[in-house]
Amino acid sequence: MLVDKTVELESVSEEDFQQYIESAIKEYAGEKVMAGNWNRDEAYNLSKKAFSNFLPQGRETPGHSVMTIIESMKKDKVGILWVEWKNKEWNSAYIWDIVIFEKFRRNGYGFLTLKQLEIMAKEHGSESIVLHVFGHNKPARALYDSLGYYPTNIIMRKDLGKKL
Repeated sequence: MLVDKTVELESVSEEDFQQYIESAIKEYAGEKVMAGNWNRDEAYNLSKKAFSNFLPQGRETPGHSVMTIIESMKKDKVGILWVEWKNKEWNSAYIWDIVIFEKFRRNGYGFLTLKQLEIMAKEHGSESIVLHVFGHNKPARALYDSLGYYPTNIIMRKDLGKKL
């Protein structure tokens, strides 16, 4: 039951960071292909390059926190949250990634993590929290909607078929 659960956000260990980053590179490549942004053959290399730009100093990149999401009672590692504090474009915390591990999904951990992040973002002086979500990720969109997030930009696409 959700009311009995809480989460803690702790700085990710180097070992957990390396596991996360390899998985995240693959996941991001797949998402970009699914969204029609990248060619499948190039996606992994483009994703790897993007992550090296996003986190040039790995988990020690200034202004960023990559955190392990820990269920408070059992101390299970249930996911990873990556946030940039006070993003340059807005006076906002920017969620680069939130991952709830497969076996812990649909148990309220995403909700609890985002509520905990709200507290932390205020402590960092942020006025809002901003994120990107792929249009095809309906479960994530429903979660964000339920917490009061709203679209600020929408990119739409219509496929016209293969080129001749």
